[in-house]
Amino acid sequence: MSAAPAYLMRTSARQPVSFSRGQGASLWDTEGVEYLDAIAGVAVTSLGHANPEIAAAIAEQTTVLLHTTNLFAADLQ
Repeated sequence: MSAAPAYLMRTSARQPVSFSRGQGASLWDTEGVEYLDAIAGVAVTSLGHANPEIAAAIAEQTTVLLHTTNLFAADLQ
């Protein structure tokens, strides 16, 4: 990763950890250390990681319509 110019604030700098899997509110790094996911992808994964019911619903939805811009209506949104 290249260094940011001196005039930019490093508000989202990467941390020295790499996650390899998640289950519920837990994450595991590549060294096998377990963490509590208190950030949850900043509103992306608020329902937990690897939930089988949510994974099935997402998989089913991808066969119909994955995503459209919010500029247009999509009933399932």
